[in-house]
Amino acid sequence: MADAGAGTLPKPSKPLPRNPQGMSIDLEWSPVPGATGYVVQVRKFPQKFEEHGDERLVPGGEATTTTVLALEPTSTYCFRIVALRDEERSAPSDEATMDTQAADCTPKERKCAVM
Repeated sequence: MADAGAGTLPKPSKPLPRNPQGMSIDLEWSPVPGATGYVVQVRKFPQKFEEHGDERLVPGGEATTTTVLALEPTSTYCFRIVALRDEERSAPSDEATMDTQAADCTPKERKCAVM
């Protein structure tokens, strides 16, 4: 996945990961003026975006939150945002990192250990 040049769209702000679950993490970022959509780039640490990254479309320039699904429990993920306008792509944002939680692990109902 090659990174496009900055063009006229500004680089998005670094995403803010929140609410880690076993298989999902919420992301939030600031809107980019003129953007008509965004791409969330996702990679599992320590892989590289260029070799193993995944891209997920977030349509609409006003949408600046999303939930990234289908992640693996107890894993570290890195996220970047790319702003879109027609065929133009901004440079990727700075990278944010967060760990997912253990899946379906509630001490009252199950016995779980993360090693």
